[in-house]
Amino acid sequence: MKKRLGIFGYACAATLASLTLGASADPVKFQDFRWQNRFIVDCDLRDDDADRKPGGGFFGIFAADEDNERRLALLVMSPEDWMILRGQDDERERIRFDQDERARMMSLLNCSDGERVIGLIGLDGGVKRVWRDDIPSVEEIYALIDAMPMRVQEMRRD
Repeated sequence: MKKRLGIFGYACAATLASLTLGASADPVKFQDFRWQNRFIVDCDLRDDDADRKPGGGFFGIFAADEDNERRLALLVMSPEDWMILRGQDDERERIRFDQDERARMMSLLNCSDGERVIGLIGLDGGVKRVWRDDIPSVEEIYALIDAMPMRVQEMRRD
């Protein structure tokens, strides 16, 4: 004889599954991506979200670097959300990280409520450049990355 769970049973099972899965998963830390990705960080904490575009128009970076030679990822922070985006459109990976990591990144870039800061972070996790008043072009970012010693070595190997 089959037993039916009913709506209450399914709700309990779903809650138990989420608690079990959530308990075993460690929060994502930015340092987990060290030596894997260079990051463009769009820390847009302006109050007026009329001007805000998620990712600040940096999605073109992925399209222009279609073979991901530069190993770029985008870290997007707004007042409501924060996540890491990696990969091309059809395979883009969205990774959330916890509130402590968000605060650490804001401190690293000296980004506070009400402002927008763009940062470039190298494979080693170090801040390579910060823009406060102007938004860099894709070409400007690529030129900075391609001049980095590790990137020069990568280009020589390829």
